Amino acid sequence: MVAEDADLKEVRAIQRAHGLDATRILLMPLGMRREGQLRLMPQVIEWCRREGYRFSPRLHILAWGPKRGVQPRGDRRSKTRGPDTPRRR
Repeated sequence: MVAEDADLKEVRAIQRAHGLDATRILLMPLGMRREGQLRLMPQVIEWCRREGYRFSPRLHILAWGPKRGVQPRGDRRSKTRGPDTPRRR
């Protein structure tokens, strides 16, 4: 996860040290809230375009925010409900 130029420099250093192809690297905007994700997305996407990296949003943050233990609707392994899942009676 990246948020500033120093993070991108660290990614580049790791890439060089391990001889990684740019297409194998995914950048994600840092942040535990939707607002932070949305604020950083344009910059992270631009870094990906410029460096040849892939972009991946943190979809769970965009969908549910900072909640922990969110499961898909059909998954009954957890008693945790999503924000729009009705209560069982």
